[in-house]
Amino acid sequence: MELDLKFCNEFPSSIKCWDFSRADFKKLNEILLTAPWENIIAASPTPDVALTNIADIINQSACTCIPFRILESKKSTSVDAKPWINLTLKKMIHKRRRLFTKWRRTQCRHHRLAYYCLRNKTQRYLKDRKNQYNQFVLSKLDSLSTSRPNFWKTVKDLLGKRSYSTAPLIRGDTLHYDMTSKANIFNEYFTSISTAPDSIQSKILPRFHRCTDLFIPPLSIEPLDVYHVLLS
Repeated sequence: MELDLKFCNEFPSSIKCWDFSRADFKKLNEILLTAPWENIIAASPTPDVALTNIADIINQSACTCIPFRILESKKSTSVDAKPWINLTLKKMIHKRRRLFTKWRRTQCRHHRLAYYCLRNKTQRYLKDRKNQYNQFVLSKLDSLSTSRPNFWKTVKDLLGKRSYSTAPLIRGDTLHYDMTSKANIFNEYFTSISTAPDSIQSKILPRFHRCTDLFIPPLSIEPLDVYHVLLS
C-alpha cells in the first residue's frame, strides 16, 4: 500500500509537508477505527481497487487530522546550480554519497559493490545530461528564431558572470580566439576601406587659424606637489 507522497519532477521553490508536531492522532485513530473497512473491501471488484480505496481513505483522514506546513527550499549549492542537474540526478548523487559513507564505515564488500555500481550509473547519467544540455544550447544558438537578448543571455550563461574573456571572431568558416589574429583581421579590414596618402605633404596637418587669443598654459607637476596632495 502506497500513500500519495511523491515529489514533483522539478526543483520546487517550497515543499508542502505534514506537521506531525501539531497532529491530532486521537481524532485520526477514531476516524480509522470507525471507517467501514469491510464494506469498502466487499464493494471493490479486485484486490488492487480495494487497496487503492483504503489508501485514499487513509490519505483523506491524514489530511484532516494532520496540518501542513510550507518549507522553503535552501539556496542551491554549486552542484544544484548546474543547469543539467535535475531532481533524478540530484537523488542519485545523494544516494551515492550515502553508500560511500556506509561502505567506509562498515568496510563491507556488498556495500562496496553497491557503491561502485551506483557511481558508474550516476556518471553515465551525468554525461548524458551534459550532452543533452550542450545539444540544447547549440540548437538555441544556431536557431535563426532566437532573439538577440536570448542569444546574449545564453552566451553570458556559458561564459559566466565573472568571465572577462572576449568573444571570438569568425572569418569564413574559422573562429579566431588569439588576440594577435583578431588584431590582424581588424587591421586588414580597415586598411582595405582606407585610402593611403599619395605623398608626404598630405600627412602634414594644415595650419588652423585661431578663433581667440586665449590658450591653456602648460601644466607642470612637481614631486613636491604630489607629496602635499598625499599629505592632505
